[in-house]
Amino acid sequence: MAKHLGHYDIPDSFEYDLEIQERYQSFSSEILRLSLLGIAATGFLIANVFLAEGFDVDKIDVFVKFGVLISLLAFGISSLSALIHRYCVVDMLSWQMQALRREIRANELSEELKKQEKDKAKKEAITRFGRWKTSKVALVIAASTLALASLMLAITFGRVVWLINILINNY
Repeated sequence: MAKHLGHYDIPDSFEYDLEIQERYQSFSSEILRLSLLGIAATGFLIANVFLAEGFDVDKIDVFVKFGVLISLLAFGISSLSALIHRYCVVDMLSWQMQALRREIRANELSEELKKQEKDKAKKEAITRFGRWKTSKVALVIAASTLALASLMLAITFGRVVWLINILINNY
């Protein structure tokens, strides 16, 4: 079954672009999901440990406070970066479709109009390349900050358990 782009058939090469784009979006969706889950886990840690009845907030050391703050910020940055990646990939795909339409339509135009279309296509290629670079950086930031946030949350949670254990043994 042939797919169409307006009145024109879509080349097979574009189908491959769509498959790759879908895989990247699935990856950034997973990063976004894990980042939001991390924010919820940090909230759980705050609500059930720090704000629990009988827990003296003054006994929380600076490392734990710093760890919770860093993990929350890193999860937030990871979520934001994953959303930026998703936006850039979809926008880049729309620019790619526009360029493909121009290329196909250019065969039906006069030489002067072909030149104008090629000039527009060059400008759009620059925009498309910019979106690609932004999406690449956003994906790296999303994955890196997710790893940092997860590590900080695990270390912080371990520190809290250790401090609670010390408090229990001292009483």
